[in-house]
Amino acid sequence: MTRNLLILIITPLLLGSCNSLKLGKPKEDLTMPLPDSWSTASVAYIGKVENEWLKGLGDKRIFEITKEALKNNYDLQASALLLETAKEGTIIGRAARFPSLSLSGSNSRSRNNDSPPEYDSNYGLTLAASWELDLWGRLKNLDKASRENLIQAQADYNAAKLSLVANTAKSWFNLITAQQLLNLAEKTRDSYMANARIIERNYKAGDQTASPLAVQFARNNIASAERNLINQKLSKEEA
Repeated sequence: MTRNLLILIITPLLLGSCNSLKLGKPKEDLTMPLPDSWSTASVAYIGKVENEWLKGLGDKRIFEITKEALKNNYDLQASALLLETAKEGTIIGRAARFPSLSLSGSNSRSRNNDSPPEYDSNYGLTLAASWELDLWGRLKNLDKASRENLIQAQADYNAAKLSLVANTAKSWFNLITAQQLLNLAEKTRDSYMANARIIERNYKAGDQTASPLAVQFARNNIASAERNLINQKLSKEEA
């Protein structure tokens, strides 16, 4: 009975406290300010790529490498064949809108029953012209479609060529980076080995500054450098 009475007393107090709270908008504006426009670091190269951008890389060997890639890449060769096919399609589509001429020749030879026999030869030449009247614009649309296919094929070829050159350059510089990291790993390993030899020599000579712990740390550094060297060799092979 006492417990129920306590609940009845507390409930109105809680309801009154809730009614006294006023829920309103926060005083601070929590909206994130955003700029009206975005600017890039370099405005001079927006929307364009330099035609001779390979020269800006500063590596003469990359020209020979990209030439080899362009010469031997099968995907690019297939794209070039599709481009030639599209060019031929525009010729066919344009020719269908003009009159067509056909020239044919014939000859025949006969022999009579005279004595001696005589031979008669007949030759004929026929010139025919035909033209399809484009009442519903079918030929016009076919011609337009062939020209649009040519534009698409040209864009696909240019994109494939640019992508191949860019990926070749990227792979070449990845190889250079991997080689430099490998050289750095070898120098780091050699440095740790030289340092370890000094520490071990001082420890054997009884130097107080060379402790067994320092010798162990030096050996651990050599082992870590050896692992890093193996990883860099694998990265170079992959590049």
